[in-house]
Amino acid sequence: MTPLFTIELDSAEWVRLMRTRLGLTQAQFAARLGVERRTISHYEVGISKVSQARVADILRLAEMS
Repeated sequence: MTPLFTIELDSAEWVRLMRTRLGLTQAQFAARLGVERRTISHYEVGISKVSQARVADILRLAEMS
């Protein structure tokens, strides 16, 4: 089945969306991922790129919620 439309997000937008959908602050999200809050901030503003391993961690976190 072909989707009616697609939405493209850059990694910064995706990280912010996942965090807010989980209802977490940057500090809470960072703690659950085992990183510093600054790392999440850097992801969300595009300073740092999100590795594939971190994407997998975020998806696992979302599945557990």
